[in-house]
Amino acid sequence: MKIFLDVTLLVAILALLVLAAEVFTNAVEWLGSRLNLSTGAVGSVLAAVGTALPETLITIVAIVISLMGTDEAHQAAEHIGIGAILGAPFMLATLGVFVVGSVFFISLALGRSRPFHVDITVAEKDFRFFLITYPLGVIAGLASWYLTQYSNSPQQMSAILHIIKIVLAILLVFAYVIYVRRIVKSGRIHTEQEGLDQLHFVSLVYRICPALKQGWDILLDKGVPRRRYIILQLIFALGMILAGAYLIVGVITDLSQQLGISPLVLSFLIIPVATELPEKFNSVIWVREGKDTLALGNMSGAMVFQSTIPVAIGMLLTEWTFDPRSFETVSVLLALLGGLLVYLNIRKNRDVDPRLLMIGGLLYLVYLAIVILNPLGVPTHTPKG
Repeated sequence: MKIFLDVTLLVAILALLVLAAEVFTNAVEWLGSRLNLSTGAVGSVLAAVGTALPETLITIVAIVISLMGTDEAHQAAEHIGIGAILGAPFMLATLGVFVVGSVFFISLALGRSRPFHVDITVAEKDFRFFLITYPLGVIAGLASWYLTQYSNSPQQMSAILHIIKIVLAILLVFAYVIYVRRIVKSGRIHTEQEGLDQLHFVSLVYRICPALKQGWDILLDKGVPRRRYIILQLIFALGMILAGAYLIVGVITDLSQQLGISPLVLSFLIIPVATELPEKFNSVIWVREGKDTLALGNMSGAMVFQSTIPVAIGMLLTEWTFDPRSFETVSVLLALLGGLLVYLNIRKNRDVDPRLLMIGGLLYLVYLAIVILNPLGVPTHTPKG
């Protein structure tokens, strides 16, 4: 009975997070439009950050909870945070690209005539960026484990490792800033608003009070939502996400204990798929419409963010120590393999073979098989304190 209640609560919280991400992304797109940012910045940066926000805030909330104590529950919270960090790039590089490939072949069977084709300039840069930045965090975690296991002076080595992690975290943040700067510079000015859905706050007020549509409208300025209401919606969405993040940490901790599954694995498999993949189903629509560059870029752009900012947070605020046999290490290797296969295909053929994208689904199944065979995994952190 307790498991059923926890699962029901988990589903409700995940639904809240998905809704909050949609509300946040809607507001942030309008904010980007009002600030006259480029289309690329709005779509590839602000929207990408919006869809990644639930996992990122879950990570931060989980880590904050873990820092408040040293008992089993607080250690589980840290594992949940790390699971959310590493689960997103893995899901995008495997299950995400698989969705793009599979929808193409389904569309082909339903009458699509155009072959799969992407702008390799965008795709090549994103995948190369991912393959350079993501290993940095992993190498830091593996080096931390190796040196603390075999060092004759663990305290001195721990201090050195802490400095190295800080430097690498700063490098990752700096790398993402450079990536964003290039996107902002490369795009045309985003001055049109007709492609955006109405601000959800405005739509809700109109539904409650239709009379506001008549005459002088206090919600709009020349047909565009006023900035104060955009910011209000942003704050409200952030509050929803923070509340959901706090609740989900406790629920996953309870479920992991009852099911006998590592909290890291549970958060790894549940959080990114529930919070990131629904937003990425925009790619399904784009593939059906023949907009393959947008579809794949939706995945690769998110991979860039997830391989930098959340990883930097993990290195700064957690022990960030990975056993080479752990689920974390396996997931990273599979994610890098998925990204590397696409990148090499681009370099060789100057295009992306959709059949290659299908391998992402196989890599995801491989990870699931490993988890099923060993649900508790290998301990990844030494006890705190």
